[in-house]
Amino acid sequence: LDDYFIKAKPPEYLNRLGKRDLFYFSLTLANRLGLVEAVILQKIHNWLKYNHEKYPSKMVKESRTWVFRGYTGLKREIPCFSISTIRRAIRRLEGLGILIAGNYSERLGDRTKWYSINYIKLLPYISDD
Repeated sequence: LDDYFIKAKPPEYLNRLGKRDLFYFSLTLANRLGLVEAVILQKIHNWLKYNHEKYPSKMVKESRTWVFRGYTGLKREIPCFSISTIRRAIRRLEGLGILIAGNYSERLGDRTKWYSINYIKLLPYISDD
């Protein structure tokens, strides 16, 4: 089936979809943690990979790669969820210890949260056990 999708020419209407229109997430995480949480974790995971490759000297603090986004910034990236829904999901992920929050901003008074994923805490939610 995968070969079919790789070799087949996509329908013309798919050309109208931009990269910002498409996102993916783990169905396992969506079932175990919730849809919003799964989408947010996938976005943060992708940003962490990008930051680790592109900005290792700036975005690696205390042996972790970080990403900084406020709730409004996340809303821009995931417009199908409200800010209050995003806030609740992030607080839930922080409460579970899956999402780690910090503040490494160099400007005084900048309270933008920086996020990293605790993959050890995430593991039970993605394992087949």
